[in-house]
This record gives sequence, C-alpha cells and structure tokens, in this order.
Amino acid sequence: PPHVDSSKLLSAVGDLDYQLHTTLKQLPQAITEAKAALEQGTVDTNRDKIITGLACLIAAISGKLGVLYNKDPLALSVGDQLSFAAQTSWGYGYWGPFLLDLNDADPGCGVEDFNRVVSE
Repeated sequence: PPHVDSSKLLSAVGDLDYQLHTTLKQLPQAITEAKAALEQGTVDTNRDKIITGLACLIAAISGKLGVLYNKDPLALSVGDQLSFAAQTSWGYGYWGPFLLDLNDADPGCGVEDFNRVVSE
C-alpha cells in the first residue's frame, strides 16, 4: 500500500471542513435573498396578470352590454341570447387565464426549513 502522510491528510481534511463550514454559514443569507427575489417576482407577475385580466374583463363586460343596448334583457331574441352567451364565453377566455392564475407570493420554504434539514 502507498504511504500516506497523515499530517497532509489531516491538513486537507481541516481545510475541507473549514470550506464546508464557511459555505454552510453563507447559505441562510443566500436563501433569504433568493426567497425575497422569488416573492418579488411572483408579486410583480400577479400585478401584471391583474392589470391585464381587469382590462380583458372590462372589454368582456362592454361586449355583453353592447348586446343588451336598447333591449329588454328579459326578452332577448334567440340570436341576442346566443350573442350574449358568445360574448360571455369569449370574455372568459380572455380574462379567465389571467385572473384565475394568481399565485401565492410565498414560495413555501426558507431558512427555517434549511435549519431543520441541517439539524437532522
């Protein structure tokens, strides 16, 4: 078997231990920063979806009101009823994907989870 210099081995293990310790000490701050960035990104995306979704919802309502203009809503012809239904489904196809797809800003993990995993 080859000869192993135990002092070099212990020095290398000590260096590796120091590097691991330093990395572990830096992880909580990196996790906090990453979580904040994810939260902000989700908030920004939700804001954009709400703005776009509300604009589409207003357009959908306007389309439905256009069908009802100068008409008795309780006495619509079959054509007007179909047009009203078409405006409703068309509108939903535009505003629904935006307003029904909002996400929770909290990514659901953080430093507490990291500490729990490290302590196990």
